[in-house]
Amino acid sequence: MEKLKRLHKTILVALMISYLFFVLSTISGVSVLMRTFSPLTASLAASVIYISASICEPYKKHMTLLGLGVLSWTIGDVIYNSSVLLGEVDILDNISSVLFLLPNYFFGLALVLYLFRKLNKDSLNRIAFSSFAITIIGFVLLRKFLDVLLNGHQPDPIQYARALLYIFINFFIMMILFFFITMVKGLTLRKGTCFIPLGIFFYILIDFDYTYKEALGRDPENVYMNLLYMLFIIMIAHGTFSQSEYGHTFDVTNYERTKSNSKFLKILVAVLVAIDIFFYFIHFLSENEFFFILIAIMGYWIMSATHDNTLMDQALLKQQKEQNQLLEKQVEEKTKDLQFAYENLQKLSSTDILTGIYNRRYNAMYLRNLTNEYSHSGQSYAVFAIDLNHFKPINDAYGHDMGDRVLAEFGQRMLRLPKNLIPFRTGGDEFMIVMEDVINRKDVLEAAEKLQKLFDTPVVLDTYSFNLSGSIGISLYPEDSSDSSLIVSYADAAMYSVKKSSIRDDYKFFDKALVESVEHHKILENILKKADPDLDFTLNYQPIVEIETGKLIGAEVFPRLKRKIDFEYSTGELIPIAEECGLMGELGKWISTESVNQIKKWNDESGRELNLSINMSALQLLDSAFIGHLKKITQDKDFPSSKLGLDISTNVMLSAEETSKEALLDLGSYGFPLCLNDFGGGELRLSNFLDCTFTMIKLSPSLVDRAGRDKKALQLISSIHALADSLQIKTCAVGIENEDQAIKLKEIGITIAQGYFYGKPCSASEFKENFLKN
Repeated sequence: MEKLKRLHKTILVALMISYLFFVLSTISGVSVLMRTFSPLTASLAASVIYISASICEPYKKHMTLLGLGVLSWTIGDVIYNSSVLLGEVDILDNISSVLFLLPNYFFGLALVLYLFRKLNKDSLNRIAFSSFAITIIGFVLLRKFLDVLLNGHQPDPIQYARALLYIFINFFIMMILFFFITMVKGLTLRKGTCFIPLGIFFYILIDFDYTYKEALGRDPENVYMNLLYMLFIIMIAHGTFSQSEYGHTFDVTNYERTKSNSKFLKILVAVLVAIDIFFYFIHFLSENEFFFILIAIMGYWIMSATHDNTLMDQALLKQQKEQNQLLEKQVEEKTKDLQFAYENLQKLSSTDILTGIYNRRYNAMYLRNLTNEYSHSGQSYAVFAIDLNHFKPINDAYGHDMGDRVLAEFGQRMLRLPKNLIPFRTGGDEFMIVMEDVINRKDVLEAAEKLQKLFDTPVVLDTYSFNLSGSIGISLYPEDSSDSSLIVSYADAAMYSVKKSSIRDDYKFFDKALVESVEHHKILENILKKADPDLDFTLNYQPIVEIETGKLIGAEVFPRLKRKIDFEYSTGELIPIAEECGLMGELGKWISTESVNQIKKWNDESGRELNLSINMSALQLLDSAFIGHLKKITQDKDFPSSKLGLDISTNVMLSAEETSKEALLDLGSYGFPLCLNDFGGGELRLSNFLDCTFTMIKLSPSLVDRAGRDKKALQLISSIHALADSLQIKTCAVGIENEDQAIKLKEIGITIAQGYFYGKPCSASEFKENFLKN
């Protein structure tokens, strides 16, 4: 096929060159060259059309007919030239005359074949009677024009009749082409789609000159007219080339009764009447001919109006039939829908569609019924409140569709649990398991271990592997309460307690001390849902010092609520709730902007080079907008990125493994010092730690606290420091509360410290007063 296409292009180029020589030889009057390049050009055009037909299978028949028209012209040209060379042989002249008339009919057949392929019956009828009616009118005018040219001369009757037949057929083909073009869309010169219809139209148009001359008994041959014939043949050939080589084609719109079509009909009729009147008043037409044409025009108008009305009736009937069918279908579908809805009502009202397990609504009803049943039987049950860890970053980074697939996977796992473990989806990423017929606490512990494993097992979807876990809170009926709603609240409280701990992949039984914690969480959540960072937050700063000299080298920033709250809370409690409320993105940008501005101001005023330490959450590591904000704020404020340390907790490292690695590597390469926070206080994958370019580790306050009274803890810190030092990573001791701890940590080589012993977190004004006055 590629070879054929290359040959196709080569012949097209040769066609253009041959036509150029044909034009030059005609202008210069070199008859030998004219007789050579005329049939050569035509044969090349026929070759282009036939190759187009072999490439463009859907239009092979149409192009073959076009090729036959050009081929008949070529053969006629060869025979005519042979007759001239042999001295005007009559039989050859007659044969060539017939052959020169054949292209019109082949072109007409190709056009009709295309119409039958593209148009419906109504559109074909419209073109047929419109073309015939206009042809009758045009034929009267053209015959009259021929008679005027004859000027009373009596031509050969057979030749005259043949000329009139040719005129009628040619004009009919032109009218078909005219009305066809009105239905075509997509005709352009640039793409060559208009070349075929325009080439045919103009070819037939100039053929009237040949027909008239032949009827008048004159020699119809004219070398300059041959140039035009050839030009229009080339247009047809080029049109087939564009259609086959580049797929450039046009489409046809079937006739419809529209305002624009009605307007077109009125204009056409008005123009025809005006032409009829004009020729009558200049005495070109006789009175009989005038009225004949007028009657033909009125007939055409009546036929068109009748056809339009028929189409309108058909459209109305079709519309009514379609509406009836649609109504019947809708009634049938609604009946099926109602039946289906009735059959599945109970299931839909109790089942979570995404996961396939029971929903929150059914959970409340189920627990009430179970509590009522067990209050009489004396049996016990356990409630497991479960919250997925690290799920929100999946939603944010991979989209809700991926998040839904993860939830659906956990739903399928829970459906495979033993029959006495009944699963419910109680929130976006929250679940509840009710364990029926509990015999003893050991049964509950075994179930908790099983559920922990269920949520710890990685979720593999496509090429992604997600490591999640569940924070599980457990409450028991009737041991903790005989009220089902309190049992649920107590399980939630135990679950939140696990989430706030350093190890969130754990389970915990409810105890009375958690009641207050639940209330505190709800208060903070209600505040943060309505909070505005600019209006409702302030920043506290805690000093970071050189342990040897006590010299201030930096500060860690902590967000605090401006409004007074009756209980103590930590940043570690505040940030997860801000994430849950969707506030973290806005709050994180505000913290970084305000703290960079403050440290920059202090450095400019005091001549110091203080470092700033900001805590980053898992969500922020996956937020490209926040990372871009960090880069922008350091550039805009001319604050060295090497002075803006980013604290990443071990829990955050577990939250989004691969994505957090990419973000950390990006931040590290940009120049931000990366610090691994809470080192020794939670889980850590050492491979992640080594892969990311950390420049500092901050020891967990719990580990530092034990170091003051536990030699093994101190030895562990010494080993951690030695390992970090070997990797050229600095170690900072966080949570130093007394001089004894400071001395012991200094003795094992730790150089950077932070804690209440050096200063508590305080407002910017207090920090300046207490630590920057010297």
